[in-house]
Amino acid sequence: MSNITFLTQEQCFEREKLDIIKKRGTKAAITDFSILLGGYVSGYHIDSDDSLEGRTGYYWTKSDDGDNDARVVNGIGDRYCRNVDERDGGARPALPFSSISSIPTNGVSGKRARDGILEVEYGYYPQKAVSKDMQLKLEQAFKSGRLSRTGKGYTTDSKKYDDYDEKFEPKKHEEYQYDGKRYVRVETNSYFDGGEFQLSNGERYKDGDYVWVEVSPVKWLVDEKAKIMLTEKLIFAGVQFKATRDYHTRDFDKTDIKTFMDKYLSKELEQSRGTINLGEKQDETEEIEDTGTRKSRLQKLNPDDTKPSSRTNMTDTEIIHNWIEAGESVLLRGPSGIGKTERIKSLYPDLIYIKLTNNMFPEKVVGSVNLQTGQSIPPDFAKTVIMQEATEEERKLIEENIQSIYDIADTVYERSKESRKKVVIMLDELLNVKPAVQALVYTLVLNRIVEIGKGLKLPDNVVVVATRKPKEIFKCSRGLSRAVRKEIRSYIRYGAKSWRMDNRICDTT
Repeated sequence: MSNITFLTQEQCFEREKLDIIKKRGTKAAITDFSILLGGYVSGYHIDSDDSLEGRTGYYWTKSDDGDNDARVVNGIGDRYCRNVDERDGGARPALPFSSISSIPTNGVSGKRARDGILEVEYGYYPQKAVSKDMQLKLEQAFKSGRLSRTGKGYTTDSKKYDDYDEKFEPKKHEEYQYDGKRYVRVETNSYFDGGEFQLSNGERYKDGDYVWVEVSPVKWLVDEKAKIMLTEKLIFAGVQFKATRDYHTRDFDKTDIKTFMDKYLSKELEQSRGTINLGEKQDETEEIEDTGTRKSRLQKLNPDDTKPSSRTNMTDTEIIHNWIEAGESVLLRGPSGIGKTERIKSLYPDLIYIKLTNNMFPEKVVGSVNLQTGQSIPPDFAKTVIMQEATEEERKLIEENIQSIYDIADTVYERSKESRKKVVIMLDELLNVKPAVQALVYTLVLNRIVEIGKGLKLPDNVVVVATRKPKEIFKCSRGLSRAVRKEIRSYIRYGAKSWRMDNRICDTT
């Protein structure tokens, strides 16, 4: 039995109310995938395009009402009760943990949001419908047999959303790979009863349509006091809550939906993303399997339990592209001439490129202060990335007064949380700069803040890529503080969200 569960009514509303609920509220957005599986959408209007991506549904708790109904949190965040036979309820799984160090993740460090809540990514699951153009590309590739299967899949209930008397019957949605990303093809089974409805991509669908949904990391909110993490959104629907006839809270482990999460969800969240072989050098921490095969750090962080015949081989460039699209900063290590820089430029032609040199001043990384006016002047790359993501009106304000960039950066940061576009800053030849500047670069990557003035926060969709020759990372460590050196070692060793790939990059295949 897995540890995945639901919150209780008390944890949502009463004296046991979680800190994350107090700060973020009880309402939760529902994913496109959940809507396609029959999930109820609160306040939906076919003629309204407002907040399509933030629409809410109701979600189950594991508390009962004393009359064999389950207590739920409805679409406006209030407490309510629903019949356990219904299939249009959304699911917002929760996962207890014993300590902060034991929180499960995708090998990426969590980020502290502005309200103080720790957000982590754990597991991969279908969530958002693709754009109209991508829908056409995927459908054409699928019908022509050009899409490759990954050997993975995601299980849902095959029954119609209103088949209340029917038992659960599993349906597997195969996962396909296209241009370095993963997708599933879903046949619409919505509660709209044949009428049209709209997803977050702005497109309208009706029952029986096929919709392509991207597989992406699942975001969880961590309640450090209660030691429990909760999905930010409702990630699946269409499964009956059901239970024994004399349902009571203590019987939650016997419910249909808990059985579904134990048997399918818990395993499918943790599916590996394919076998990756970068020729990584082994170190003293490597382990030996029963077969005698050595496991690299990356393999230990992303254990692959699939059969060899089901595994998907990926080129180095595809691997790099996947890490960047997942929002993870990357360090490419390797000798000159193997194409480290050109690979990134080919993937992201509009990247912000910075050539690091041994005579570079710290101001290029952290900015400077005008001694006459006292104004803080951000570094060029920070201004460029903010200007790229700003509106025309916001750009005018920055040009009129550079100090307005700080408030605009905060606005851009919040807006960029929902952006699918990745903005890449490339720092070429990291070891060229003096140790003092190196330390500033590492701090920039670890904190994602340019520390000039009150601090300039880079957009949430910014990814930093750096290159260096295959020298020891601390060979030029004089000038780096002990704390920074320790943090860098920790990030590289455990694969947290800084330099995700500290490996020699070989020729692509």
